Amino acid sequence: MKNKSKLIFLFILSLTGIFMPGEEVLAQDRTPFTVNVTAGGYRDSGGYRKKYDYASAAVTPNSGIYGGIYVTFRVRFATGGGIATDYRDYSGHYRQYLPYYSGLAIAGEDYYLAASMDAGQSRNSATVKGYWAP
Repeated sequence: MKNKSKLIFLFILSLTGIFMPGEEVLAQDRTPFTVNVTAGGYRDSGGYRKKYDYASAAVTPNSGIYGGIYVTFRVRFATGGGIATDYRDYSGHYRQYLPYYSGLAIAGEDYYLAASMDAGQSRNSATVKGYWAP
């Protein structure tokens, strides 16, 4: 019976190790953002976020992108505003990942989310709300 209990404990411990990182990312992805973006310019989402891992950033807009428009997101360093990820266009309300450039996903570093909107779209501004994790 003692060996069986030990085996069950090790099994539960292994499941925790497998599933915990994913839940940690989901918890970080719950930080809300609101950004008012206009065509031809870029804005930041306001506020910096500390990175706790070396994974890609996650962005999930849940309102403000509709009617054929798209908004472009990228992650920048809080200090100096340097570029940490490539940009990615969003045209709907779903999560996308922004992989960091090599060596720039730094645990403990502060980042912010930047958004831009190209001119020539059917709308010239948008207020985008959602969630992100650096």
